[in-house]
Amino acid sequence: MDKTDLFLIMMLLANSRTTYRELASKIGLSVNAVHKRIQGLVQSGIIRTFSASLDIGMLKALTIIIFGKCQDCTVEEVLKRAQKNDAIYWISAAGGDFVYVGAHIRSISDLEPLVEYVRDELCIAEPTVGIENVQQHVCPEKELTALDYQIMRSLQKNSRKQIVDIAEELHISAKTVQRKLSNMEQNRMIKFSLE
Repeated sequence: MDKTDLFLIMMLLANSRTTYRELASKIGLSVNAVHKRIQGLVQSGIIRTFSASLDIGMLKALTIIIFGKCQDCTVEEVLKRAQKNDAIYWISAAGGDFVYVGAHIRSISDLEPLVEYVRDELCIAEPTVGIENVQQHVCPEKELTALDYQIMRSLQKNSRKQIVDIAEELHISAKTVQRKLSNMEQNRMIKFSLE
């Protein structure tokens, strides 16, 4: 993996539906070269899946970052235990036995139980807690329809799926899929990324 691969990953983290042509234009490679690099990242397991999910603003949730030194547990134990808490969406281990935990909570009243879980189950005796300042950017009158959710579900584990394939799967027109996806993207209701 080189700097070009890292740049591709960063761009796909921001929007995994970015076309090969757009990626190629931004990094100065041919479309074919970009395609081969991305396929190589997938085959090597660096990119596990291209994902689609509700944007955090639609969840009306707070993003919490908790970190500290892990004591009395191995990093492997911490990773296994973290999977048992639905609020935790991300965890990372760093040098010096430091562990970083990302979580989403619905309200500030959910913060104390989350911190207790991190302290007791993830063995971070003195956790430092940060609350990300995220402004709600979704128009309150905007709601996802049943069809929006179906489209999102279709893209959940393969956000690079072609519009015609989504249309065929859902038995609707490609124009409808394109219109719905454009609306969700413009109103920041959906997020395309990768794992």
